[in-house]
Amino acid sequence: MPLVCIYVEPSSLYVKLLLFSFLVVGNNPNNTFAKAIYMLTCQCAEPVDRLLPVEGIGMRREYTDRLLLDFGDDGETLVPVVTQDAETREVLILAFANKSAFDETRRSGLATYWSRSRKELWKKGMTSGDTLKIEEIRINCEQNSLLYLVTPQGKGACHVKKEDGSPYRSCYYRALTDEESLINVEEPE
Repeated sequence: MPLVCIYVEPSSLYVKLLLFSFLVVGNNPNNTFAKAIYMLTCQCAEPVDRLLPVEGIGMRREYTDRLLLDFGDDGETLVPVVTQDAETREVLILAFANKSAFDETRRSGLATYWSRSRKELWKKGMTSGDTLKIEEIRINCEQNSLLYLVTPQGKGACHVKKEDGSPYRSCYYRALTDEESLINVEEPE
C-alpha cells in the first residue's frame, strides 16, 4: 500500500500530497492517480475547494482519462452536441443527445441525437439521405458537452432547403446584421 501524507498549511488552506512510495506508479507511466500526485507535488499546491474526490484521492474531472458524462439516473438528461465537418471544421449543427442517442451514435457510426420537439431518437439523414458519418467524438473539459467531427454523406446538414430544393451545408447559414435582421451568408454552389 503506497503511503500518502496530506499536509495542510494553516495560513493558506492549501493541500500538498507527498508521495513516499513509487508503488503508485508501478510499471504504468500513464497511471491517472500518479499524474494527479505529480501535478500536486511537483508543481504547486491546489486550493482544497478545486479538488474533486476520485477513488479517495483529490482529482479534477478535467484530468481523468475516464468517461464521466452524466446523462442522469434515467439516461434522459440532455447533453449539447456541436457537430462539425471533420475536414473544413465548419459548424454544421447544435443538437442534444441523451444516453440512448450517444450509445446509438457510437454503435452505428452515424450522428444520432434526441429530438426535443418529437421526443424521440433522431438519426440525422435517415429520411433525406444526408447522414453524418462520425470520424471522432470529443468531450469538453468538464465532460458536459460533446463535439462530433463528421463527414457529411449527402448534400448538406440542415433540414431547411434552398430555393433549388437542396439543403444548406450548415444550420448556420444566416448572419445577424446591425439592423437586427438576418441575411443569408451561405454561397450558392
